Amino acid sequence: MKIKNSDIEFCEVYNRQVKEQVRKALVYAGVSYCIKIHEKENNGINSPFGRKEVEEVFRISVNKKQKKTAEHAVIQKVERVEENVVFLPQETLQSPRTSWKQYFSWLMI
Repeated sequence: MKIKNSDIEFCEVYNRQVKEQVRKALVYAGVSYCIKIHEKENNGINSPFGRKEVEEVFRISVNKKQKKTAEHAVIQKVERVEENVVFLPQETLQSPRTSWKQYFSWLMI
């Protein structure tokens, strides 16, 4: 039996509290999701003492068929979504970041 993976990368979040808000919005809307945690290392360039710091990046994937439902749920439930959530375009899995305003203007066309 062959299993087809229909998950797409949906958004990135850089804060645990916002990740929880997104997760709760998806659960409330009945959207299946997967959260992957990536650690991004800062080489101490911006640190006052030159220490290496690790930044957590939460990449959230949803089912392709539930993408619109997920978008509406996150936009409605997450506080200051334009500042806290980076929506990823669907074309490629390794796509560059897109600002929320650019994505939302494309969505309204």
